[in-house]
Amino acid sequence: MLSTRLRTPALRRLARAASSSSAPSSSVPAETPKGNSPGTVAGSQSPNYPTQWSLNQRARPKPADNARFEQTIMELQPQPLSAMAMIAEEPVRMVKGRKAVCDGGHGPLGHPKIFINLDKAGPKACGYVHQRPFSIDRHSRADIFCRSFSAMPVQLLVRYIRSFAPSVLLTGTLV
Repeated sequence: MLSTRLRTPALRRLARAASSSSAPSSSVPAETPKGNSPGTVAGSQSPNYPTQWSLNQRARPKPADNARFEQTIMELQPQPLSAMAMIAEEPVRMVKGRKAVCDGGHGPLGHPKIFINLDKAGPKACGYVHQRPFSIDRHSRADIFCRSFSAMPVQLLVRYIRSFAPSVLLTGTLV
C-alpha cells in the first residue's frame, strides 16, 4: 500500500492533502445534460403509490445513480401498480349475518375456504388474499349491541348507533 511505503509523516500528510482536494479549481458549476437531470426522471415507485412503502425497499434507479442505468430511458421501463394501494381502494363488502366466507376464487386458483368472524365492529380482511375486506350489515350490528346494552355506556352506544345504523331509533327498535 501507499501508506506503508510513505514512511515519513510529512510525505503522508502531503499525500493525504492531495487526495482529499479533488474538487475542481474553477467556481463554475459543471453542467448536467438535460436528459440525465434527477428532476426530469420519474423517481416514483409506482404510478399509484409514489414513495417507498418498506424500509428495506430500494428506490427506483435513476440514470445518475448507477452506470448500469446510464443509457436506459426509465420512462419506457415497466412500472407495475402497487398492490398495497390497489387493496386499499377495494370497497368493503357488506355481508348479512355474523360470519363471512372466503375461498379466494374458484378452483385451483383459490385457497382453502375460511370463515371470518364479524362479531367485532369494523371491516375484517381475509388472511390469505387481503383483497376482500368484510363488514357486517347495519341490522346485525344493531342486534349485537342491543344485546350488550347494559354493559356499554349510554353515550358510547348512542354515538355508535348514529354512525353505523341510522335507521335504528334510540329506543332500540328497528324501523
